[in-house]
Amino acid sequence: MMEEGIPMTPSRTYTSPASTLPPQWVDEVEIVNGLLSDIVRLMGILNSMHATRVGTVFGKDLDDMESKIENMTGDITDKFRQAEK
Repeated sequence: MMEEGIPMTPSRTYTSPASTLPPQWVDEVEIVNGLLSDIVRLMGILNSMHATRVGTVFGKDLDDMESKIENMTGDITDKFRQAEK
């Protein structure tokens, strides 16, 4: 066959389906799902923090709770931004 200009080896190689990896977006979806699970968990904690805050009227506890709520809100916002990427 080489005399006719046709190569003896095939031009395509066979790749078995078991050896291929899933597309990159599959990993990214799993990451986003993990971030969303964290957000749901943190929102529950934030909700209870707000409920506790409503019961606090005066004192150092009020300032501490306000600070914790702001930090938790920032953490949740950061996770939303990570999921957007």
